[in-house]
Amino acid sequence: MFFKKKPIRDESDLLRLYKASGDMKLLGDLYGPHMSWVYAVCMAYLKNSMDAEDATVQIFEKLSKELRKHEVQHFKSWLHSLVRNHCLMTLRQRREVFVPIEESFSLPIMDSEEDLHLENRTLQLSNCIEGLKTEQKRAIELFYFEKKCYQEIGEVLSFDWKKTKSVIQNARRMLKVCLESK
Repeated sequence: MFFKKKPIRDESDLLRLYKASGDMKLLGDLYGPHMSWVYAVCMAYLKNSMDAEDATVQIFEKLSKELRKHEVQHFKSWLHSLVRNHCLMTLRQRREVFVPIEESFSLPIMDSEEDLHLENRTLQLSNCIEGLKTEQKRAIELFYFEKKCYQEIGEVLSFDWKKTKSVIQNARRMLKVCLESK
């Protein structure tokens, strides 16, 4: 008697089988459900649809090598780190600055339906940052992206410590108001 082979749906099974075989179809099955999410994250960082599409493909290529090297327990979290690092390296190569929005406001990594909502919120936050006054925008970039302390930001912006703190707090309040209105 012949038994039908049970379809593989579990990511951990796909990871294990891909690592053992290197079968690109298995990698495609693993990556496919996450492609729209990966594209949205790339779009949030790179702000260009062609670059985001290229990055989505490059990340698939990178996955084919990286998954064979690393022991991955939680694919979605690991993929998010890979995507974020890829986009930041792309921006660094171009010498562009980006505020890592999802890190600066501690947004959680979610699954499928919530991913689109999260990425929409990320894009909204990015737009809100663009709407800040120049000094507020620069202070937020220095504080969250470049991990500068108040004193260092004050030196860059020629502010004293209290003025720097005030600018950052006002910028955060403006961002909160902007996000709540959307």
